[in-house]
Amino acid sequence: MKATDKVNEILSWYSHENSGTLENIERLLMSGYLSGTGKLVILPVDQGFEHGPAKSFAPNPEGYDPDYHFKFGIEAGCNAYAAPLGFLEHGAKEYANKEVILSGGSINSPQLLMLSGVGPGTHLKDKGIETIHNIDGVGKNLQDHLETYIQQECK
Repeated sequence: MKATDKVNEILSWYSHENSGTLENIERLLMSGYLSGTGKLVILPVDQGFEHGPAKSFAPNPEGYDPDYHFKFGIEAGCNAYAAPLGFLEHGAKEYANKEVILSGGSINSPQLLMLSGVGPGTHLKDKGIETIHNIDGVGKNLQDHLETYIQQECK
């Protein structure tokens, strides 16, 4: 599907990004019920196999079924689905009819890429991973959102 004028305008704001990033942004903006409008709705699910759904889904038994979240996102026409890796692993093969974009944050995303064969070729070869796409920058200059907590006792 050809990008709309609105989506092309939004993409122009990110002209400094590489072509793969631009393609992913375009793919997100051109999917779901809001396709082509320049609006983006992502279904966030921050509970799942890793955390246990009891607190979030106790009054909603359907929420215990990981298929429910995929079906809900599709029925609602969401552009994307952000969820814990366990949920994504569960339904990716059944519900993804094209590419699946996985993100694991600033540290785990490079790991996912490298385990998939995208990264510095020599490093991948040393680890016994077939190089699909040789990109030297993967895994370099990582920065996480570090937080510092300070507690002080007051009298």
